[in-house]
Amino acid sequence: MRSLDLEMLHEADRVAAAVRADRVAVHFEGGLGDTRSLTFAELDEEVSRAAGALRELGVGPGDRVAVYLPVIPEAVVTVLACARLGAVPSAVFGLFTGDRAVVPGACDLDAEVVVTADGSMRPGAPGGPEGVARHGSPVALKAAVDAALAGSRVRHVLVVRRTGQPVPWTEGRDLWWHEVVERQEVAPGPRPRRPGRRDDRDILGLRPGTDVYWCTSEVGWLGGRPHGVFGALAAGVTQVICETSPAPVGRSRFWEIIDWYGVTFLHTDPAAIHALLGRYEELTARYDLSGLRALCRVSGPNPRRVWVMHRTRDWSGRARSWESCSHPAPGAETAAPVAG
Repeated sequence: MRSLDLEMLHEADRVAAAVRADRVAVHFEGGLGDTRSLTFAELDEEVSRAAGALRELGVGPGDRVAVYLPVIPEAVVTVLACARLGAVPSAVFGLFTGDRAVVPGACDLDAEVVVTADGSMRPGAPGGPEGVARHGSPVALKAAVDAALAGSRVRHVLVVRRTGQPVPWTEGRDLWWHEVVERQEVAPGPRPRRPGRRDDRDILGLRPGTDVYWCTSEVGWLGGRPHGVFGALAAGVTQVICETSPAPVGRSRFWEIIDWYGVTFLHTDPAAIHALLGRYEELTARYDLSGLRALCRVSGPNPRRVWVMHRTRDWSGRARSWESCSHPAPGAETAAPVAG
């Protein structure tokens, strides 16, 4: 993890404990049809307990923690808890299952602890009026972790109970999240503030207390960690996380989430943006997308730039057009030169 990432992690943890306590930090939309909202105060308590649990398991400054979790609140909490301890979280894309290597490089990273879940929800088989099932089906994660860690020196595997499916278990190594974390005392931890950071207030112009930000990427994917975890939190902005990453084309749930939570800043892939712009009149007739003021993507020919589209309005306040601009991506000053 780059030093800039660590600086922003520390800042996100500090802000999460310092902003207005009753402001919602995270809205969670689960693949089981469940929802949950955490205020900044509640998030701070969860991070405190998780940091205490990791400390109890021997994690300290400079230690590495592999994070293989679906997009659930525990993923955000784990990454911030690592920051509080000065540990380094190594988040892995949650779709690496089956024959694909899970927690790749865990042995090389010399991870002390792996945090995972019994399973996750993934988009289901086609069905329903729009051709895609509303919610997904469970996919095993713990078994894939066990296979990946065969022969490793990982001391503990902390398991979040998410789907309730049976899991293989190694006594003395494997621990349930709810048994270890929830019994911890809430205690204030160090929240160092490091100079020279650049958070999403500067890069994307997020507005604390006003914006609702949704990064549709997973924690272990490009954009998911720098923007979806600590970028929005460091800016003191409410964010939305969604477990099943709903497909944008022909799936109403994507637009429903924007409507339900009043998303103002959507950070997603180009396909979703093209689908929105191509069907804007149709979608706005079915869903309230009036608050959506900006669209953003990171992927593109130049990874050192963040591409943002801001919506402009006419004198009556109606949407008129979308104007595109770009900003330096976090860490752009240390990124490798782009060919051409």
